[in-house]
Amino acid sequence: MVTAVVLAAGKASRMHRLKQLLPWGDKTILETVICRLQSSSLSGEIRVVLGAEVDRIKEVLISSPHIDNRGEIIIKKNPEFEKGMFSSVMVGIEGLEPGDSDLEGIMFMLGDMPLIKTSLYDSLLAEFRAENPSILAPRCCGRRGHPVLISTSLLPDLYKMADGAEQPEGGLRELLEERRDEIEYFETEDSSVLEDLDYREEYLQLRPGDSDRGDGCGFRH
Repeated sequence: MVTAVVLAAGKASRMHRLKQLLPWGDKTILETVICRLQSSSLSGEIRVVLGAEVDRIKEVLISSPHIDNRGEIIIKKNPEFEKGMFSSVMVGIEGLEPGDSDLEGIMFMLGDMPLIKTSLYDSLLAEFRAENPSILAPRCCGRRGHPVLISTSLLPDLYKMADGAEQPEGGLRELLEERRDEIEYFETEDSSVLEDLDYREEYLQLRPGDSDRGDGCGFRH
């Protein structure tokens, strides 16, 4: 079983609007991410970590006609989200232990990557189950992307980092750097694994109906 942790706690200071709730087709950005996870072969929980305007976002998710809210969606609040993404990582894995008999891994997903399709989630999950790597990440055009899957055997490393005097500045970057020799890459030409929506221009260019985006190396950053 793999549990998904959707990191969606930020206040989107670079977007100047709450990007989790920006329209994306007939849904919002965050609804789209969750719906595609629900449509995938994911077998565990979907934990959604919220922070900025948590009550507003939570209400949208709970009342969404697109999301199946029958128990597998767990909304978790990070009151310290302004400390950085690592604080949301720790809220997301709260209560998970390497000894959990049914839990094989955790898939960490950014809440502002609605371009990733269900088929890519399925491919990553199939690779993770077949190869049982410590870390699995997609790579497009030589760049590592998201989502990142880690084995439950690495949970003690994350808890150890959280106990340190200084918390890591990024989300999983410190763990990935320390364990870089253990990363297995899933090679793909689908640049959606690199495309998060930080700026208004990116959102306007990539949202459905506004551009014809092909896969491959023609991404912008």
